[in-house]
Amino acid sequence: MGPPRDNHICRDCDSTVTASQQGLQCDCCEGWFHSGCEKVSAVTYDFLSKHAEEKAIFWFCNGCETSYRKIITTVVRIDNAQKQLDDKVEAIKKTLDSKVHDIDNIVANQQRTEDKIDVFMASMTKKGDKIESVEVNQKRMEDKVDALITWKDNTCKEPHDKMAQETQKRVEEKMNEIINTVKNQSKIDGHYVHSCVEDAVKIKMNMDQQEEEEIKKRRHNVILHGLAESAADSADDRWSHDESQVLDLLHDIQCDDVSIDKIIRLGKRPDDQSAKPRPLMLVASSEDQKDKILRCAKNLRGRRDKGLQPIFLHQDLTPNQRAARKLLIQELNDRKSQGEQNLIIINGKITQRRAHLSAARATQGTSS
Repeated sequence: MGPPRDNHICRDCDSTVTASQQGLQCDCCEGWFHSGCEKVSAVTYDFLSKHAEEKAIFWFCNGCETSYRKIITTVVRIDNAQKQLDDKVEAIKKTLDSKVHDIDNIVANQQRTEDKIDVFMASMTKKGDKIESVEVNQKRMEDKVDALITWKDNTCKEPHDKMAQETQKRVEEKMNEIINTVKNQSKIDGHYVHSCVEDAVKIKMNMDQQEEEEIKKRRHNVILHGLAESAADSADDRWSHDESQVLDLLHDIQCDDVSIDKIIRLGKRPDDQSAKPRPLMLVASSEDQKDKILRCAKNLRGRRDKGLQPIFLHQDLTPNQRAARKLLIQELNDRKSQGEQNLIIINGKITQRRAHLSAARATQGTSS
């Protein structure tokens, strides 16, 4: 907004802005304009002229003002969008914290259930010992009854007198009393065992239902190991880094059409930056897309040979599934150490690779 010079041209009328005319310089494009061409009132012109040296006062031509308003509007929208995104991220964090708490409760409940089953099995073992003892006693009573019957038959073949008849009657009453006692004891123990078995079945059904619910929750999830973790201080920067790596990985395994709803680092962030990167949980938009990622994961083989960090993908397993797989892996290693070769785990079972099986069958056919 300095004083006009004769060598400046008004960008509206293309005529010279002389020192004797009311002229204004745009603080944005630095072009000169007649105040009349820009429809600036005399009052506004006088105010701008008096404060031309003040850095806090700006004047924009009509063209720059329109562009400036659009820029300001865009900046405001970006700021609002950023605030909304921050709110969504905070909501997601709260949801994840709640889910982690729920999982901890489920694991704790499962542990308590397993403890109850252990107590129940110990009790059943004791009851089994008791029942076995009852059966032994019953056998002894039966032997005594047989001995009494034999004695009765030998001593009472000819009950001619009254004393013999009374003795026979007392023996028969004693025999009936012993038999009834044995039957009642067996009946009581049988009811107790039946009740214990029903409780065990109910506990097992409850555990199976909880396991099915856990599997259903994880049906869209894939766990990714070995992907480098950003050391940035900002959570947004770390998430952007993870997202970029995941997209590159999906491209490498030819899964560009797979849609990922969530990307979550599992576990607490380590203080040591050189620590092993935390695993990532990818939540696919559907179970079919999750299955495609697992099928295409074979394309990651050979990364170590290329000097790249190896990356592993697997299905998100429940605690029970992880425990079962750990036992399978231990059995697999034991069998390999004993000389078995070409063994893999498929669908929860240890089996030989298909190519190795075909070759073995062909060899057997040739030998025969």
